[in-house]
Amino acid sequence: MPKYSFRGVSPTIIEALEHEINKLIPINGYVHGQALPDRVEATSQAYMEKHPELEIFKQNPQFAKMMNIAAAVHDLGKLDVANSILLKRGKLTNEEFAEIKKHPEYGAERLKKIFQNFGNFSKEEMQLYVMCKNVILQHHEKGTGKGYPNNLTADSISLEAEIMAVEDSYDAMTINRGYNNPKSLEEAKEDLKSWGPAYNQEIVDISIDLKQKELESFGKLNNKIVENPSNVQN
Repeated sequence: MPKYSFRGVSPTIIEALEHEINKLIPINGYVHGQALPDRVEATSQAYMEKHPELEIFKQNPQFAKMMNIAAAVHDLGKLDVANSILLKRGKLTNEEFAEIKKHPEYGAERLKKIFQNFGNFSKEEMQLYVMCKNVILQHHEKGTGKGYPNNLTADSISLEAEIMAVEDSYDAMTINRGYNNPKSLEEAKEDLKSWGPAYNQEIVDISIDLKQKELESFGKLNNKIVENPSNVQN
């Protein structure tokens, strides 16, 4: 069964998106793995379960599933940023950082070109396009209006982008990129909370709660293995 499959969405559209996703494997400065899209989906699902009354979920019951592929393409625009900038380990110059900040717009343009190859969109295909576009274009926006590329405030940022922003920031803090000191869950939580309205704090709480439960489950599994190693399959 393919990784991505949605009711009402043509497999050819999914194949076109997957083709772009495959360019974003962890080389050339791209460091996110599949754990990020899966966590985005989990947080989205938990938010849906907490707020079933929201119209966005009534209109799109596949919201959480679609968020997985939207998360996978969120950095699509980095394909148009020079490797000399993406791979740089030292501090970026003002000019280099200005170029990095263009990647949401680059990505939105790439997405548009992909979908322009198809026509007569179904309701679900249009939902997928809008979701991917919002995630790509808005995932670096901050509720305080100090994000980029458009300095949007909280009332103008889509829910899908708010979810993506939390998970993207958490991932950046906690994975080893070779030039940073990865933070613990608790340290990442403190950072996300300290930013206050820059992030949707309800989403932060849901996200951290899921990760704490994930760690607790992993700890219990390890304890069982230590107590009864004969259960481990060779």
